[in-house]
Amino acid sequence: MVNAGHHVIKILSSKLPIVDLLVRESIQNSLDAGMNVQGGCVEVDFVINEFDKKTLNNHIEMVGRILNDRITGDSCKFLAVRDSGTSGLTGKLKLSDITSQDKGNFYKLVYAIGENQTGQGAGGAWGLGKTIFYQLGIGLVFYYSRIKDEGTGKYESRLIACMIEDETKPDTIIPAADGVHKSGIAWWGECADPNTGEITALTDEGRINEILKIFNIEPYEDNETGTTVIVPYINEEKMLDSKWADEDGNEKPTWRKSLTKYIAIATERWYFPRLNNPYYRYGKYLRVKINSRNLIYDDMPKVIQAMQGLYNRAANPDRKDFYDFLSINHIEYCIDSITINKDIINNISGYVASIKVSNETLGLLPPSYHYDPFDCFNVKRVANDSNSPLLAYVRRPGMIVTYVQKDIDDGAWLHNVLTTDSDTYILAVYVLNSKAQMTIGKPLEEYVRSVEESDHNIWIDKAYEGHQFNILERVKRNTSNALKNRWNPKPPERKKEGYDGGHSTSLGSLLLPRGNGASGKATKGGGGTPGKKRNLSASLRNVNYQKNRIILQYEVKATSKIVNFEANINISSESGDITPSEWENNMMLTMPFSLDNVSINVEKVDGKKVKESVPIKYEIQSTDKGYGYGFKVPQMEPHDYVLTVLLSIELNSHDVVPHVVFF
Repeated sequence: MVNAGHHVIKILSSKLPIVDLLVRESIQNSLDAGMNVQGGCVEVDFVINEFDKKTLNNHIEMVGRILNDRITGDSCKFLAVRDSGTSGLTGKLKLSDITSQDKGNFYKLVYAIGENQTGQGAGGAWGLGKTIFYQLGIGLVFYYSRIKDEGTGKYESRLIACMIEDETKPDTIIPAADGVHKSGIAWWGECADPNTGEITALTDEGRINEILKIFNIEPYEDNETGTTVIVPYINEEKMLDSKWADEDGNEKPTWRKSLTKYIAIATERWYFPRLNNPYYRYGKYLRVKINSRNLIYDDMPKVIQAMQGLYNRAANPDRKDFYDFLSINHIEYCIDSITINKDIINNISGYVASIKVSNETLGLLPPSYHYDPFDCFNVKRVANDSNSPLLAYVRRPGMIVTYVQKDIDDGAWLHNVLTTDSDTYILAVYVLNSKAQMTIGKPLEEYVRSVEESDHNIWIDKAYEGHQFNILERVKRNTSNALKNRWNPKPPERKKEGYDGGHSTSLGSLLLPRGNGASGKATKGGGGTPGKKRNLSASLRNVNYQKNRIILQYEVKATSKIVNFEANINISSESGDITPSEWENNMMLTMPFSLDNVSINVEKVDGKKVKESVPIKYEIQSTDKGYGYGFKVPQMEPHDYVLTVLLSIELNSHDVVPHVVFF
């Protein structure tokens, strides 16, 4: 148990906004507590309401008067997370009675910081996740629970309050227990031992109900069991102003301006695998209310409905009888098994299900105006004229680990998958094979769970059971390849046309390294324009690599008199060149590069070297969407020339090969 408040406040570091952390961790705790309780679902109700400040402060000694003075107004806001269909906070109440072999949920959620869950299929560490409650306001949290004693068969209620703050700050609320040293941690409940001052939970129903009445929260009754976490004095402005993917001056999504709407979209974002999902196969599905109003399937953004459909198919790859968004809209989907050649028995690490879908089908156009996928997933859009593919990955508990896009953060999942135009999205969900066993005799699920970060927000290979694996690295790479094979465009079947005269230079993958690089020489290539004989040759003399840009230097020779010439950049493929027009209009893809600057200088005329290099005027040729793909020199004096041509090309993708053709 941590003995200083500032350690607890800082222990959970995350890139996620506060509300997302609240939703992820609180619901995960409830789902973990519902694993061994009968019933079809776990219910979680988020309550946001007001309470009377002075009535509450009368019940919290030491700090009540301070809060009356510091906090203005008589009515203040609280947030409560109430679950049912769970076991409640079971276990012994007194710390002095708890042994290392006899820890219950009460100890793990209320006292322990950072102790991992041990139940198979559990979400992670109770302790680290629950610290989010202390960051919603002033650090005061009430834990109320009702359990069934398995020994006696009787029901028992318990309630305890804890306040945690950074004791190193000058404006602390909790006074020093000995008048000198501040710990930043205080408890309210029943005095268990006057000699030691040990505090334990209230168990008297009357006193518990008196506290619950302040918040207008009903006690659990009859055979109900569950837990309610109450956080008074929340800072709603701070919760809504937390980290957001797009802070570039764009209008915030409407759900980010309301705490109830934010909790709704965050619940749907992270828990669509279990939320209102009768096809969830690993235990109870999830039902959520916000201020007693049910989140229902039909109200979920269509992109979330689509992702739930993908999850169902990846989690149940042999099942076909789904009735959901994908089947209703007749959306074709693909399922691929992601295999690993060693370390896993039977090789299958999991399954990825994917679709390519239009913005019209996702309801992004009027009159529907459903939320954009990037907004829904809180993923920063890196381009406005194209869409990166988007993938979510998940294991057995049914909480999405994170969303990734191509080559951003954990983007290795999608590295080989091309972007689409702004009207189309590639969506995918990878589901870990929770039945898979590792060759060292451990479940794959437990390995992945052990290497998750404290906020369950990324999968990274780490040492495990004395071994160093690269399983997840290979899962990401193989998923990327599977999606590339499914969704990258297949070049049209065509005969290879012979190029009669002229020359072209094909830049192989070795000439297109990622990031910055040094200059280097390249050898002469061949090609030209079909069907029109031109005594024109081009040699690639130098390549200069810059970040997301390549500058090519050519020597172009005309061995007979010319009055004009051109150059085009096509997309090279195994079955022949794909023209920019075919790429954009037929395949409906975003151009992977754009020519944005050209320099043409005359070095020789009719075999004689010119005293000064003479620049030549040109016109850049662009696609319908404004991507430069070539240039044209419309008029020259009739001579045979030797020219130096510099092409500056912006690279939007490193997955295709440009093919420069002079004619």
